[in-house]
Amino acid sequence: GGDYVYEIPADHMGGTYWYHAHHHGSTFLQVSSGAFGLILIDDDNDNIPSNVANMTEKQIVMGFLEPAAAIGTGGDTLISGSFSAGWTTNGKVNGNICMPNNEWQHWRMLVADQDARLVDLEIGSECEVALMARDGVWRTEVPKVISTNTLTLTGASRVDLAVRCSADSSITLAGSQIAQVYVDGIGNTGVHPYAEGGTAEGGETWTLIRPAYLADLRGLPVDDSETIRMGARSVLGRKFDAEIPNLIKYANGIQEWKLKGATNHPFHLHIYHVQVIGDCGPYEDGEYYDVIAGGCTVRFMMDSNTAYEGRTILHCHILAHEDQGAMGWMDVIGGAP
Repeated sequence: GGDYVYEIPADHMGGTYWYHAHHHGSTFLQVSSGAFGLILIDDDNDNIPSNVANMTEKQIVMGFLEPAAAIGTGGDTLISGSFSAGWTTNGKVNGNICMPNNEWQHWRMLVADQDARLVDLEIGSECEVALMARDGVWRTEVPKVISTNTLTLTGASRVDLAVRCSADSSITLAGSQIAQVYVDGIGNTGVHPYAEGGTAEGGETWTLIRPAYLADLRGLPVDDSETIRMGARSVLGRKFDAEIPNLIKYANGIQEWKLKGATNHPFHLHIYHVQVIGDCGPYEDGEYYDVIAGGCTVRFMMDSNTAYEGRTILHCHILAHEDQGAMGWMDVIGGAP
């Protein structure tokens, strides 16, 4: 315990982030009991088109709670009550989302699940859906119309959607309805997710200038490469050892990592978002993510301006696996202290 001060650099991209308890050996218990929430980094100074910035925002936290299964897996916190395992939306079972008719809104959504394998998020056919950001990073081109109204996410993802509905609808996650959408009243048709000067009925995409730590690394020479093997109880072939790093890396430029076993053991690297190189299942070439459930090749920049010196954790985001050893760390030499 203690008081922590986090310094957010001026060039940090605004977006939708989250936090969760992370006591090794008890992470599954803690997250299954609801120890998580949203963090929003203000994007007012990111030069977002005014018609996008002025959209009404909704924060939608979709959490899978499993208190009975959590009992006994860790030991530092237990909860009581009669709640059965299942999905909640903003703390309620099958909660309600209310919005005006025919108004584009900005939905900041979190999927918080201790089992971070891929799941499908579906918005009902009465609505239109466009993708704006993933895992706190605006897309290379905003927006991308999702004609199927379905996105495949991991159980530790955030997604920023533009949503417009003309009738009552629903939100479905992993095959279960988790929220009802109620539409009523007259909406604001002056806001929309398209480029400045467009209309709510459609228009051109727009591009945000990304900070240096989210630069497009495709086609550039790689300075260091690694194959990362993810397992049910191990990372790079061994269980977590707080005293011995799995990797020692210098802050010397572009890292390229090939992920193995991540489909069943989703890969998460603290501190650094990673850029997917080549389309890889639901992950798009050139886009940035921070949890990868697939055998993808990823890149990220780790130089003296973007790296943080010292211990950086990487782990399987199925938290029961992580608690039992599927976690490691790299010792970064160079970068900010």
